[in-house]
Amino acid sequence: MHSRRSLRRLNIAELAEVSGLSPSTVSARLNRSGLAPAAVVGTRKVYDAPAALRYLLAGEDLDPQRERARLDRARAESQELELSRQRGALVPAESLDSTLIALATVAAGHLQALGSRLAVPLAAAGGDRARCLRLVDDAVAEALTELADRAATAQQRLALASSAAG
Repeated sequence: MHSRRSLRRLNIAELAEVSGLSPSTVSARLNRSGLAPAAVVGTRKVYDAPAALRYLLAGEDLDPQRERARLDRARAESQELELSRQRGALVPAESLDSTLIALATVAAGHLQALGSRLAVPLAAAGGDRARCLRLVDDAVAEALTELADRAATAQQRLALASSAAG
């Protein structure tokens, strides 16, 4: 174990031991860092331990300017999203999900009911192909009209919500 005094300056092997990195990784990162050795003892470079460990443990790609720019971009994007939400340009996914589920439920209900709704009228048509076609077309048109009405109602609610937010 190193004494308290010896921990102020460490060589590559000691920095590797303390940081948990391999000696070759420590050496390569310190060479790229531009951090000058605090001294050379014999053939070994000795580094200021706190400065070297800060660099080694923060990761080799940590660049304060780049990190600040990344943070600034993230904040700007977050503010843009918030402004868009306030203006009503963004709709919460839950609203869209519930609207789509309601429309799909209505469509499924109408499609599932077609057989039972049309069984008697089609049987009464007695094989009259034109009448059967008209009955089916009317039932499909009715289902589509109800879907369109519900979609228009949902669109009006979204417009009201966006005008209230703006």
